[in-house]
Amino acid sequence: MESEKTKYLIGIEKAKILEKDAETNRIQSIIKAKADAEVSKIVKEKEINEHESKKRIQEIESISLN
Repeated sequence: MESEKTKYLIGIEKAKILEKDAETNRIQSIIKAKADAEVSKIVKEKEINEHESKKRIQEIESISLN
């Protein structure tokens, strides 16, 4: 009887560990997704800024030529 109770308790603890591992993996996935989104946003902003800078340079050059 004691052996079965111990096995039962071990089973419960294993289930808790699996649950915690799943939650940890979920949280890590969320963190990674947020980080990836932030990086994408920064890259896009950089591309927009570069495009705007090139456009300004062209405008200045066209004014200088006139």
